[in-house]
Amino acid sequence: ASDNMGCVQDKLKEGGAPGFSAEQMAEALKGALEEGAQFAASKGAEAGGFSGNATIAIPWPEECNEVKGALEDNPLTKDLVAAVVEKLNLAAEYAGKLSVQIVVGAVKGMGVDYAKAILEGENNAATEYLKKTCTSDLKTAMTPVIEKTLDECGVITAWDAAKAGLENLPSLPMVSKPNW
Repeated sequence: ASDNMGCVQDKLKEGGAPGFSAEQMAEALKGALEEGAQFAASKGAEAGGFSGNATIAIPWPEECNEVKGALEDNPLTKDLVAAVVEKLNLAAEYAGKLSVQIVVGAVKGMGVDYAKAILEGENNAATEYLKKTCTSDLKTAMTPVIEKTLDECGVITAWDAAKAGLENLPSLPMVSKPNW
């Protein structure tokens, strides 16, 4: 897909795509972005769609790395880190399929000027457009879904188990207890 985008961008820089109006190019771009959004959402929603894809997999939260080490070093709590990460990715797989409507809506509402700017812009121009037009709606729509999904997928239970596991470890002077 990025090769095709590059080819279209090259044609535009050479003076356009002969025989195609700006509206036709915008519609073609919108169709490609819509198809891409649907494809990405379906791939992300598959079992292992997040955890099996290093590009989008959700890791253990960086701000908790000190806790991670303490949990992994203890035989009684070593599996809790993997359980939290597994549940986070499972929740993302479920929630991800719901976001496609917002992204597709943003693509369908794109005007010719935005489409032209994407085609003539940097390689990440489409991503930046979607960030600009979707972030607020995604946060609003997804926050309750994610909270519910995190609970249903067991993330909250796994996180609480990780917290309890750390609290029950003998004193670890090199690890400060986080402010959960």
